[in-house]
Amino acid sequence: MDCVWGCVLQILHSDSVRPLVIVDEAHNATSSLSYEVLQRVNAGCVVEFTATPAEDSNDLHHVSASVLKSEEMIKLPIMLTERPTWQKLAEPARQEPDFLRPIVLIQAESKDKEVTVKVVEDYLIEHEKIERERIAVATGSQRELEGINLLDPACKVEFVITVQALKEGWDCSFAYVFCSLATVHSKKDVEQLLGRVLRMPYAKRRAHDELNRAYALVAKTSWPQAINQMHDRLVNMGFDEVEAAKYVEPKEQPTLFTEESVPQQLTWMLREAPQFYGLPEEIRSQVTVTTNDSGGYEVTFKTVLSAEAEAKLVEAMPQSEREAVRRSLAARREQILVKPEPKPSIMRVPQLCVWVDGELEPVNDEHFLTPDSWSLLDYPAELSEAEFRIEERADMYLIDVQGKRLVEKYLGSQAAFGFEDVPTNVTDLALSRQLEKALRQQGIRPEVLLEFIRKTIGWLVNSRKLSVPTLLHVRFALEKALRERIEAYRQKAYNSGYQIRLFGEDAAVETSYKYAFAFDPDNYRATAFYHGAFKFPKHYYGERFVGEFDNREEEECARAIETHPQVKRSVRNVVGMFGLPTATGTFYPDFFAELNDGRVLLAEYKGEHLIEHEQQKKNIGERWEEKSGGQALFLWAVKKDEQGRDVHRQLQDKLAKS
Repeated sequence: MDCVWGCVLQILHSDSVRPLVIVDEAHNATSSLSYEVLQRVNAGCVVEFTATPAEDSNDLHHVSASVLKSEEMIKLPIMLTERPTWQKLAEPARQEPDFLRPIVLIQAESKDKEVTVKVVEDYLIEHEKIERERIAVATGSQRELEGINLLDPACKVEFVITVQALKEGWDCSFAYVFCSLATVHSKKDVEQLLGRVLRMPYAKRRAHDELNRAYALVAKTSWPQAINQMHDRLVNMGFDEVEAAKYVEPKEQPTLFTEESVPQQLTWMLREAPQFYGLPEEIRSQVTVTTNDSGGYEVTFKTVLSAEAEAKLVEAMPQSEREAVRRSLAARREQILVKPEPKPSIMRVPQLCVWVDGELEPVNDEHFLTPDSWSLLDYPAELSEAEFRIEERADMYLIDVQGKRLVEKYLGSQAAFGFEDVPTNVTDLALSRQLEKALRQQGIRPEVLLEFIRKTIGWLVNSRKLSVPTLLHVRFALEKALRERIEAYRQKAYNSGYQIRLFGEDAAVETSYKYAFAFDPDNYRATAFYHGAFKFPKHYYGERFVGEFDNREEEECARAIETHPQVKRSVRNVVGMFGLPTATGTFYPDFFAELNDGRVLLAEYKGEHLIEHEQQKKNIGERWEEKSGGQALFLWAVKKDEQGRDVHRQLQDKLAKS
């Protein structure tokens, strides 16, 4: 057995075997032992999944909170309050079509503090008159959630008390309220606990808006401090800073700024002393520093100064604390100094539609390809050698023991043995049936698929002289080749149907508001946000919430739209919002604008090197404009067109000619 394991380890260490390693909850895999394991298995690639990535992470893909919210996966915004208002959730929950029991997650303090688990439990029972069976304690020593299904309608648990036990691995979409009786700035613990209440039940929006939000109850008396701390926790959890500011909403927030009032202060708990020497008097006079019992420093900032002054304050903080302080100041400006923007009226885009049997329908895939509009048997049942090869070559190694050493020797490469002499009772029809079950798919009738496979096997046997036993032993490679060939034929038929239905001489196409796409003011699917200096006050989701641009030229196109006098408002369109069909997928134009005269504009920016490759997008955009009766315009923008016009001039001339 030791010899076998030795061979396995040797193979893993060899360059020929380099596995893909997937690490879940990767923020915990940072020990020296974790790194040693990854080195010893000779990982070719390590992919990490985490909701709380480290600051130096190499992010390959980031899913923003806005996208998760629009997909109805998480509860946002987070309502931040100092009053326990979760009782208001019970009645709307009873009115939901699906069973729903809102659960409150309470974070108590540790045993050496004042508000312990026992204190919270006694308070709920004695003062709030809550039955003990409705309470569960989840700590290291009390594990009352084990074996309990919180989603079961028969379960009575509505309150879960913990300290820090409910982290990775605990999941209940019925959890709605996070109540922290400990310090809100306890960083990672709070991040993990807050994450417990974000997932949306049944992954869909609820009928009552109160149940589409998460709730955070804090024991702090300073509203700005609580908001800032929650903002920082969301940023640490992977939220974009703009999203974090957007999705923390203080409930019952007092009016903070009048001409006579003084802005509420900010307080930071630091491990090292700040260096305020040399700061201007206007800053130093607004800051007080005291020491606490743990040897740290409590810094209180009493007012609001200019952005330049606050930047100097940040620089005076300890290096390790500067980012947190900067975020606190930025969050206060976003949430307190700036008044919430009113929700805009719904912005709509006319959809491209087709007439079918006297009825107007929005365009979809079914209009281009149906089981009756094409047949797989109309295409050649052949697989060339380039499409399907069965000759394989094997690398040979000799692994032996010399003394106490395990040695490896490369013996070269040779062709794998043939399969034609291997006995089998499988016929061509039996093999066809095996493959038909594996390749069965929507849109192709089983009998048609079986006949196509049978013809293909017959062609391989008769034309390429491959035996049925050989095809049987390489059936997985044959299945892959058949799947690719069938998909190629399907795409060819789809392309033909697409051209006939939308661009043919008899194509009955219309751009109509009957099936208009509506931009939901509460759900913006941007994966990242623009952080540049230019402001976009005409943006539908507000100038602070503009989807990130792919390049400088695309930003210039957005500026041209923003500054044009005929543009009333616009939106940075992103994947998953308004799209137009192409033969190879959905095309999402970069920008949509509503003009002062009621017309609408779609704009797509492409570099010159992409123009020919993306002709389909240009064609469908122009078709959308052509069939709108003059109510919709489409601009295909480039850095410099054939006439030498820049983006601003292209837009200006487009609107002038219309």
